[in-house]
Amino acid sequence: MHTIDEVQLKRETLIAALEHRELEVFQYQVNIDNYETAIEIAGTGPDANELTSAVTDNLRTERIEQKKSQLILDSILKQLEGEDIAGLVEVHKAAAAAKALEAAKALE
Repeated sequence: MHTIDEVQLKRETLIAALEHRELEVFQYQVNIDNYETAIEIAGTGPDANELTSAVTDNLRTERIEQKKSQLILDSILKQLEGEDIAGLVEVHKAAAAAKALEAAKALE
C-alpha cells in the first residue's frame, strides 16, 4: 500500500522544477546580456583582446547552459500538458508561504 499519491507528488515536483527552470533560463539571459555588453565596451588593444576572448568563451558557455535549461523547461511543460499550470503554481506558492510562516512561528 502506498502512503503517498505518486501522481500528485510528481505534479508538485514538476511545478517546483518549473519555477526553478524559468528563473534559471532568465538568469542565463541576464549573464548573456552582460557578456555581450562587456564585449562591446572592452575596446581594443592587447589586453582588451585577451579579456574579450575570455568573455567570449564565457558567453558561449552561458548560451549552451541556457539551451540545456530551456530544453528541460520544455520537457517539464510537456509533462504538464493539459494541467492548469498557473493554478498549480499559485497552489505551490501558497503552500510554500504557509510552510515558511509555520517555520517562522516555530522559531518564536
